Amino acid sequence: MVRKPLKGVGETNLISIIRNIINTSEDNDLEFMEIDGNTLAIKVDGLSLSTSRMPFMTYFDMGWKAMAAVGSDFLVKLSRPLYAVVSITMRGRLRY
Repeated sequence: MVRKPLKGVGETNLISIIRNIINTSEDNDLEFMEIDGNTLAIKVDGLSLSTSRMPFMTYFDMGWKAMAAVGSDFLVKLSRPLYAVVSITMRGRLRY
């Protein structure tokens, strides 16, 4: 197995990795996998402050925007989100 640094993998490649692991090629915003007879829907998404945050938006607004974007993907597929795992990457020189 060739190991690559995590940096630069990106959303599309991460979804490809997950598709290979669960052996599916269905093109969805959500990926579905069976675990112990239950269907689990998972979603990987990301936003960039530099392109997604409008000047009038607070960081609280950005949080709502990110969760609404992911939540809507679940709703479109008639799935109910149960948990959220959030990762925030910020530049060291960012002022808040």
